[in-house]
Amino acid sequence: MIEAENVKFLKLSNGRKLAYSEYGYTKGFPVFFFHGSPGSRLEAIHTDKPGIKYNFRIISPDRPGMGKSDFQKNRTWLDWPNDVLELAAHLEIEKFGIIGASGGNPPLLACAYEIPNHIQFTADMGGWVPNIDGKLYKHLAPIERTFGRTIKIPVIFRVFYRIMGFLVSRQGGEKLMNNFKSSMCETDKQMIAEDHETTEFLANDVKESFRQGSKGPALDALLQYRDWGFDLREISIPVHIYHGTEDKFVPIQFSEALSKILPHSNLKTYPGLGHFSILNMVNDVFRDMNELMSR
Repeated sequence: MIEAENVKFLKLSNGRKLAYSEYGYTKGFPVFFFHGSPGSRLEAIHTDKPGIKYNFRIISPDRPGMGKSDFQKNRTWLDWPNDVLELAAHLEIEKFGIIGASGGNPPLLACAYEIPNHIQFTADMGGWVPNIDGKLYKHLAPIERTFGRTIKIPVIFRVFYRIMGFLVSRQGGEKLMNNFKSSMCETDKQMIAEDHETTEFLANDVKESFRQGSKGPALDALLQYRDWGFDLREISIPVHIYHGTEDKFVPIQFSEALSKILPHSNLKTYPGLGHFSILNMVNDVFRDMNELMSR
């Protein structure tokens, strides 16, 4: 696994600092990777080898208040496309692909909605969706349902994240990841118990997300549970969806609902796989997007 600290910075027009890392083939077609929640730019480490194999240049930014990007007060999902366009302009990129993992789906779909003319392809891996019909959250694990019940009282929601931040600052590896065990399917539990390299990677990604404290990750998560501020039915470009059928963090029912709502989408499922198997879907995504662009 390559080292993660090739971090770069861009000062945005509003004065905030945006941190990002690059992976893959430096001269390849550009792809913006949107990390999970909590998460960070480090997640895109797993895109490096498939990026090189399929000729993609991956740009992975930290969202506001996570990793090394400055916090943005009162932000919405529709603020994110502006950050992406500024970063793209800085890198002299006009057209690009976008990929989102888990909690990276709201910013992914915000970009698909707001700046479709810049986007060559859109891929969602195990992504979160808004609770459009009021029924999806019954499929969530208990802790995620608890978070959903507290969104009308943000101070309680933030207290949960302060507690999480406290644990993250004092634990690591398997011990840290076992705090999320109630949201893991058997495949995920087995991965945490047996694949120590992946477990350390996941724990370090969570730690990096909380680098500045809990404020950034808490707001990012809170925005997932609230109204996203745009209508998914108005997304005009195709969205390619990938999801493990045994995922408990983000149940398969989320992607099944999303595929019915979006005007142009296709859903590829992975029987028996859980949430952490997103890391293994990356090769399929790049292969499929490479074939799509070759047509």
